[in-house]
Amino acid sequence: MSKSGGKTKANLPAGGFVALGREGLPGSSDSSSRLRAHISGKRELPQVSGGVLKKPRLDILCKGGASTSALTVKRFELDENKWRQFCSDVVIEPKTLLSSLNSAFDKQKTQKAARLVCAAVRECITYYRETNVWAAEPLIMSALLVFCKQHPTILLQDEVLEAICSILPAPLPNPSPGYSLAVVLLYLIVKDASDWTWTLVECFIDDSLHERYWVDRLCAGALVDNIVTAFGTTAPTEDLYTACELTYPERFQHRKVVKERFANLPNKALKVEAIVAQIVEVCERKSDGAPRNLLKTMSACAGCAQVRLLAAQKMDSWLLNGKLQRHAMELLLWVACNVRSVLSAEDVDTLGALLRLRALKSKQINNLFNVALKEILSHDSDFMAAVMKLLLANEFSSNRFPYNMTMIHSLFTFDNASASKVLAGELCQMLAAKEEYLRVSRTFLREFVRSLLRVDFDFALFTRYLFETLTEKYVPTAVPAHLFKSLMELCWMLPFLAVTPLVREGTQLRRNTNITLTQTHIDALLRFYAEVRGFFEVCVEFLASHHAYCTDSRLFVYSFYRLLYLAPVDYYSSVDNWPLEADVTQFVRAISDAPLSEALLMRILKAGAEQSVPIDAADAIDLVENLSKRASISSPLNGSVVSMIEIKDCDAVSTLFATTVYKPPLTFHLQENELPALSVRTLYWKAWIITVMWVSLNKHSLIKQAYAMYPTLKVAIQILLTWDYRFPPLASAGDAQGVDRMIQDDERELNEEKQKIRKLEARLAGTDVGDADSKLLGKLCSLDPTGVCRRPPDGFLRDLEKLNEDLDLSRSLSECREPDLLADIIRSQGSACALPSIMNLVESNANAILHLPLECICELFLHYLLMSTSSVTTAKKPTAEKLNALRQRLRDSVRGATATESTVMETVQFLATRLGASSSMERSIAAHALDLFLQPDGNAAILPVNVDASPTSFLHMVATFDLLRGRICTLLARLCPTETKSARLTEYIDFLIEHADLSTSHLVAHHISSVVERMTDMSKEEDVYASALRFFDKYVREACENKSASTYQQVGELPIDAKVITIEFSVSQKEKICAEMISSSVCAILQLLCTKHNEPSTDARNSLMDLFFPAHGRRPNVWLTYFRFFAAL
Repeated sequence: MSKSGGKTKANLPAGGFVALGREGLPGSSDSSSRLRAHISGKRELPQVSGGVLKKPRLDILCKGGASTSALTVKRFELDENKWRQFCSDVVIEPKTLLSSLNSAFDKQKTQKAARLVCAAVRECITYYRETNVWAAEPLIMSALLVFCKQHPTILLQDEVLEAICSILPAPLPNPSPGYSLAVVLLYLIVKDASDWTWTLVECFIDDSLHERYWVDRLCAGALVDNIVTAFGTTAPTEDLYTACELTYPERFQHRKVVKERFANLPNKALKVEAIVAQIVEVCERKSDGAPRNLLKTMSACAGCAQVRLLAAQKMDSWLLNGKLQRHAMELLLWVACNVRSVLSAEDVDTLGALLRLRALKSKQINNLFNVALKEILSHDSDFMAAVMKLLLANEFSSNRFPYNMTMIHSLFTFDNASASKVLAGELCQMLAAKEEYLRVSRTFLREFVRSLLRVDFDFALFTRYLFETLTEKYVPTAVPAHLFKSLMELCWMLPFLAVTPLVREGTQLRRNTNITLTQTHIDALLRFYAEVRGFFEVCVEFLASHHAYCTDSRLFVYSFYRLLYLAPVDYYSSVDNWPLEADVTQFVRAISDAPLSEALLMRILKAGAEQSVPIDAADAIDLVENLSKRASISSPLNGSVVSMIEIKDCDAVSTLFATTVYKPPLTFHLQENELPALSVRTLYWKAWIITVMWVSLNKHSLIKQAYAMYPTLKVAIQILLTWDYRFPPLASAGDAQGVDRMIQDDERELNEEKQKIRKLEARLAGTDVGDADSKLLGKLCSLDPTGVCRRPPDGFLRDLEKLNEDLDLSRSLSECREPDLLADIIRSQGSACALPSIMNLVESNANAILHLPLECICELFLHYLLMSTSSVTTAKKPTAEKLNALRQRLRDSVRGATATESTVMETVQFLATRLGASSSMERSIAAHALDLFLQPDGNAAILPVNVDASPTSFLHMVATFDLLRGRICTLLARLCPTETKSARLTEYIDFLIEHADLSTSHLVAHHISSVVERMTDMSKEEDVYASALRFFDKYVREACENKSASTYQQVGELPIDAKVITIEFSVSQKEKICAEMISSSVCAILQLLCTKHNEPSTDARNSLMDLFFPAHGRRPNVWLTYFRFFAAL
């Protein structure tokens, strides 16, 4: 504080004011001489005593300044005579001024109050002009402010306004309270008035163009904002300033109410033109060296179209001027906010001038221009078209502007859809004007998209707008002959432009199975695929709906192939040598990976079915076939895409076959309901090829319904799975009756088909036609896809075989689980038929082991075991890794953590069928396999095959054995009559002795009885003999202990020749026991007991002997149980 003690006066308010009055007398010689010297027009150094000499400030901005250029510009001069005469006889006293004003107001003497105010202003101005010092009495100023705040409307008179306006042009000391006083008084007086005097506008323009004494003051903000309404100027928002990295003016941050104040002013247009002329004059004189004040003034007057045009024309040089750049940027923003309509010629010229700016090299200016352009486009939707038209006109002219592409890119950034529509419309009209514009348009789009937009170019949307422009602006009868072809050649190029380096790289990586795509690649590809899909739909819909625009039917059909990228590759590189043939291959490959929609295929088929559309059914089906093949070669990118062609139900298949219908020429005038259901034979069988591809692509939805609905399709799938291209297929060979029935049905349908064809041909020819003379007999066939399976022609079988080789359909179909096609073949015709497809699937996809049905895995595992025992060396042996994978899958199904009742029984039942095979080797392999699955050591050696293996040692360890005990014992009992190895048979019987219960005892006893009946020399089968005796001993004891009769279900499970009997044993002379047994068991027991045996008697034998041959001599009594008879009733 001590350091600044001697400088306190330097911080006092300017103008000689202190808090309680003036610091000194207004006329003090010191201050008067200092101010006179300061504003003097002469360049004299001030007389000071000592110290450093300072260069005096030259006040060149005052009306009497020395600026030579400003001297020639006419300044606004306010006539003071009127208001001075108005108050000439009034003398004021500062101390009583406020009371005098209040007294006049109380007495409603408005004229007196006005004269007092004018007189007060006169005193202030007079004092200043005499002394060049603004040191008006504070009491006068405070009195005027207080009274104007309280009673502003009473002073709304021309004389008062002119008097206060007379203060504004005065070159008061800066800073001076005089300007603040004047603008505050003016706004207080006029703020509630709807019509303002034009003098305010002229004062504003004069100060704005020259000294800017008051227009930039914060207190003048409200006044200036309302004055500017004379020009209809709209100020930019704070967001626009921020986006352009410009400082938002402080006075705009405190904006008050702004209203239109000059709407009812007479001759307003002339007055505005005069001000514009003044601005033009200043602008022309200043040229590139225009002062900042001019640019600021033009910003305020940007509501005038002439000012905007002038600013746009001069903008380039101002933006390149470092001193004016910031103000020029602000002016550009104001111009953009006030460009209003394309109907104004000045605004169109303004746009043209702005679009030719060369100062866009600067990043900040480029950003500013983008903000300004976006603001212009937001005012009127027609501006987009106007801007695009101007840019394209310049782009295709000889004087090409270097920033056209950048600006068009900006338009797409602002509104992609609108910009695409406008650009498409302009290019379509260019193509219509001259055929030579095709090459220019293709070059333009290629340069534009590839260099700037990349992935931002929605070519499907652009294509739709191209076609919309054609249909909206031209009628088919008046369209230029070359336009359709030019549009087609422009359209098929568009997807090529969207193949960005990221899409191309992702396409190449997709074909490398060892590389996982990044999320960036996946997103880019999904975007591209979605646009390709939309592009196809737009093109096909246009061709089908607006075929009248093409008079050449061959060109029309070719357009389908070209737009769907089914034409030869060299065609796409032949138009204007772009793209190169090598690039076309990559582009088409990327496009081919895009999934297709059902709607696209249906639209093609319906177009082929309509006779008015110049594409026949053969071409339509050929297109669909090629598209389906192309889709089948590829695969979905990720889980978001279910299928390459998602078809939900059989309606699409019905539409496909409806397209194959035979339609006589229109000259015969036959109605559709008069025609028999006949198809063109080649198209009919080609439709089946397409259907096979569709179901292989839609294993999650279509195949389940189609497999059950179409018998011909079912046979075709079986042919593919069995790799046997004959009819009837090998898959049906196991069912001789079914094969005969299939052949008979085909012959019956063939006869009916011939009758329908002869009848139709006779009607067309008008006479009977024999088989030798018939022209349709070999070309047509019945149209009944849901009917019986027909014998396919040899060509169909060859096509099916080639299709399977190319697309590996058998592998794809083998993966289907609903329905399970492989399991269906295994269950109906045997596993050998399905084995080729199973092997192919596992060879091509190791993961298939985890998903194939268990019975398929069992079949394959047993096949590999059988191969290992084969002496044929040409057979391909499985790897140890594959065998272990198969073993682990089956092991998990019977005793793994995920094993269930269904998985256990599915595996055990399948192996049980092989354990009961007639071949001893098959039984041994099955036993070896089951033993591998059940034993605790999961890593036991698989090979070589143990032909003496028996699975019963660990069979009780299967999951949920307690629940499956009865079913497993039943399966094992049925194996006993077939098994010839004594050791394995003995283990079967021992397992049944230990685990069989009463629910299955009769059935087990019946099958073991069969084993006993088969035995001829029991001396060679001692173990079997002993086990059988133990089983029947247990069986009889349990039968004697069980007092309840057999249930209907238990009896129903017995073979037909098995009879339930009741046997009565005499335990002693008085005690008898009844037991319900199976009839065959009695014979088996007697055979065992009566057979000579070398071994000593066992407990089981002795027990049975005591019952059947008791010592007391009373033999058992036997009679048939009526239960079976009763049940039969």
